[in-house]
Amino acid sequence: MAFALAGAPNAVATCGTALADDHVRLLKNFARHIVLAYDADAAGQGAAERWYRWEHEFDLEVRVADLPPGKDPADVFLEDRQALLDALARAAPFLQFRLDRLLAAADRTTLEGRGRAGEAAAAIIAEHPSGLVRDQYVMKLAGELQLSADRLREEVTRIGRPRGDERARRRPSAAGESRPPSSLTGRDVPTAALDAREVDVLRRAVHEPSVVADWIEGSLFANPITREAYECLESAATFHDAVAHAGGPARSLLERLAVEIPEDADEPAVVKARLLANAVEPAAARLLTRLAREGDERWATVKRELDQLVQARASGEWSAAQETALRLLGWVAHDASGVVDREQAGASTNPSET
Repeated sequence: MAFALAGAPNAVATCGTALADDHVRLLKNFARHIVLAYDADAAGQGAAERWYRWEHEFDLEVRVADLPPGKDPADVFLEDRQALLDALARAAPFLQFRLDRLLAAADRTTLEGRGRAGEAAAAIIAEHPSGLVRDQYVMKLAGELQLSADRLREEVTRIGRPRGDERARRRPSAAGESRPPSSLTGRDVPTAALDAREVDVLRRAVHEPSVVADWIEGSLFANPITREAYECLESAATFHDAVAHAGGPARSLLERLAVEIPEDADEPAVVKARLLANAVEPAAARLLTRLAREGDERWATVKRELDQLVQARASGEWSAAQETALRLLGWVAHDASGVVDREQAGASTNPSET
């Protein structure tokens, strides 16, 4: 609607950012040049390989509109109709868009900052299936970051090679057998396989560690990939060290998070409370399930606290949600470490007081 009112009627709305082969197959009948106009970095994040495949398979050119951070098309239209049309005019190729966002957030004033940006950018470039395209971006990026083109090219090749090898192993055998799920590597792990709430906490830990530093802990991460990523961040002196020590899937996750800049219009206190509540709620639910299964009388206390958290979160009462989440975090953390005195558990709603 915003594009039509602004004077760009050839626009369609998707259900969130969800697109499938059938949608793209239908779109190509109307246009060969597609501009994504999702809000901020939602434009294809975590789905790069799909877009590159669609470009090749359907002979399309995919670009991304240069919308202001944190704004969707309707927001831009309400503020300045011409700005929405200008964002379309400045639309950049999908790969260039992702690199631009990365470089805009990078510290390019130091050797270390340029090195980190180069490593993160190499991971993005390595996802493109065309060797010629990758090499052009390598040369361009080397100039912008004052890095050796040969060294950057080696990094892109190193990152891309496992992806190519795994693709080969994914092909069915002559007997029609497919590769078992247990052999998935980092680049094969779909975003949907990870809890978005756990990923969101890690994203803040990478870019804004002060937001989560006083409450983040390992028991909040149920998925082994997100837990390993957290443990690497916690034990490493620098983000570069964390990536270097992470295993395949966890490393891929950290490399992806390095270029996903958190953007939120809410006050910092609200952001912190929401992250905490969203992270603690599933962990507390897991604890509640186990206590109920074991017939542990503590489940009633945990359930009461969890119900309060859900109600506060649903009503947007973030201060109350934060207080309740911190109490529940005490339960979760102590239970995970095995130091809760089960006989005294009923004495307090916060096991840290026992």
